[in-house]
Amino acid sequence: MDNYVENLKKIKELAGGIKVLDLLDPSSHTVNIITEIIERCKHIPDLEMIDNNFININNFEAEA
Repeated sequence: MDNYVENLKKIKELAGGIKVLDLLDPSSHTVNIITEIIERCKHIPDLEMIDNNFININNFEAEA
C-alpha cells in the first residue's frame, strides 16, 4: 500500500469518478471503486478532528 499522501491523492482521483446517481444503483465497477476507497482510507493515520463549532451547518443554504 502507498504512503498516506499517495493514498489521499488516489482516493481523490477515485472519488472524482463517482457521481451521486451511481450510488443509487451501483454497478459492479462502482462497488469496486468504493471498496478501494474504503480500503485506502483504512490505511490513513487518524487526522486531527475539526472543531465542530468552527462550522455552523445551520447557516449553509443548498443551491438548486
